[in-house]
Amino acid sequence: MRNLMLIILFLCSAVVFSQETTAIRPIRTAEEEAQKRTQRLSRELLLDSLQRDTVYQINLIFAKERRENEFSKTDYANRTKRYNSMLQNVLTKEQFSRFLQLQQQTTARRQVMTRVVSARDSIIKKTISDSIK
Repeated sequence: MRNLMLIILFLCSAVVFSQETTAIRPIRTAEEEAQKRTQRLSRELLLDSLQRDTVYQINLIFAKERRENEFSKTDYANRTKRYNSMLQNVLTKEQFSRFLQLQQQTTARRQVMTRVVSARDSIIKKTISDSIK
């Protein structure tokens, strides 16, 4: 009984916490998303003003597409290839190489977070099923 109460308390606090973080993060417009992404790339890749303006326009196109459409994994892969191709035409070879490194790091971070969340969910499910038995 005590374990069940602790589990319920934990789940309730997890729900409240997840709602708080969602409420704190405002939904950005396509323009704000493009601006933020451009600022990050400008900082990481040391873009000049012409590159920054062009990258912003590319980011804006893709941010608007993302808002308007649901994408399958295949569509997402094709969009990424198209985005990379457009950036490759704007960036120097060194900048594009650094961009690809950043992209790989982001993908690796997402994969780790997916595994962590999956493991956490498995532990919660097992704990709940064990406490019910």
